Amino acid sequence: NTGSFLTVKDLKMTVLRLNHGHHMIQNLGFVLDLKGKKICHLGDALIKDNKENIKNHELNKQGIEVAFIPYFDFLNKESRELIKPFINPKHIVLTHIPPAEMEKIVKDVEGFKSDFPSITIFKKSLEKKSF
Repeated sequence: NTGSFLTVKDLKMTVLRLNHGHHMIQNLGFVLDLKGKKICHLGDALIKDNKENIKNHELNKQGIEVAFIPYFDFLNKESRELIKPFINPKHIVLTHIPPAEMEKIVKDVEGFKSDFPSITIFKKSLEKKSF
């Protein structure tokens, strides 16, 4: 599965069909390439459930600058151990964090800063960060 490509001006988008975990739900991931800067968004996909598909896309060889990963996937030990060998992003942004659980998740993630020093959790709407 090589993915589908779409290019609009300077933006190249690769669409990745990934397993959502429910056979009736389609999950799409994306690799966005804007002038050589690559961003990967996995949607709701769990890395551990998509090992072969992610491996086949060779995301780890694409120079991913930022990967958007669901927090529940990052907190899963098996998935977390696959981030570097399968995606190898310079930076990680955690997504899908329920506001009521924000502080607990921020605290949980602190324990992984030594292995993932460049991890970001946006706590407010429209928060910005430059990478």
